[in-house]
Amino acid sequence: MSTCPNCGREIHDEAKICPACGSEISLAEQPAPQVKPIPKLPRIPQDPLPERPERERKTNHLSTVLLLSAAVILFLLFVFWMKKV
Repeated sequence: MSTCPNCGREIHDEAKICPACGSEISLAEQPAPQVKPIPKLPRIPQDPLPERPERERKTNHLSTVLLLSAAVILFLLFVFWMKKV
């Protein structure tokens, strides 16, 4: 926003006539728009991800081993059943 050189009211930067007093605004009279700098916000430190307890890690490994063992057993049963048929 800029100001009218005649009455001092705020006008749009692209205005050619002041809506308050009606005076004509030339491009040479309009001051360059002032850009306000963006303030820098302080950085908030982020907490690292909490480590999982050792017991939880072991149960995850155990469940993975059990699941793979069951898959292998089922596969072998399927293969032996196909040989008999």
